[in-house]
Amino acid sequence: MFVDFPPVFTLPRIVRSQYQIRCLTRDATSEKAQAVKRLSDDTEMVSCDINKKEDVQRAFKDSWAVFAVTDFWAQPDKPEAELQQVTGVPASAKALTEEEYRSNIQFLPKLLQDELFAMFQWFQEHGYYGKDKDWTTGQKVTPLNTFEQWLKKTGWKGE
Repeated sequence: MFVDFPPVFTLPRIVRSQYQIRCLTRDATSEKAQAVKRLSDDTEMVSCDINKKEDVQRAFKDSWAVFAVTDFWAQPDKPEAELQQVTGVPASAKALTEEEYRSNIQFLPKLLQDELFAMFQWFQEHGYYGKDKDWTTGQKVTPLNTFEQWLKKTGWKGE
């Protein structure tokens, strides 16, 4: 026998005013959205259509991190729709500026920062982060190997 319990949301209870939590929903005024809002004073409900880039950018404005949860069962016959929505989230948010990118890796030596930023730019330029991403891009540039394949290619015999 199943009992219809309300959903349990632990994040607002764990965080305890350390972060502001922004919840995206189709209708921030709905009864369910308001029930989530009442769980914590640190929760903000925002109406957003995740299929619209402008809505997602507005909703993510000034966000430090994003934790995305989607509903697979909304369109069970179209799993690609969920994948496009999820991979579109980072692609539609915003590209980091060089200053923002480097601020996250400032503990690394300058030479390594330069290399990482050049890779980041290459990925952005070639659409590596987009929802229409070609998952084989990395394999085309550098064929991926198993450890065993790498050993064979390098000629290592274990001696």
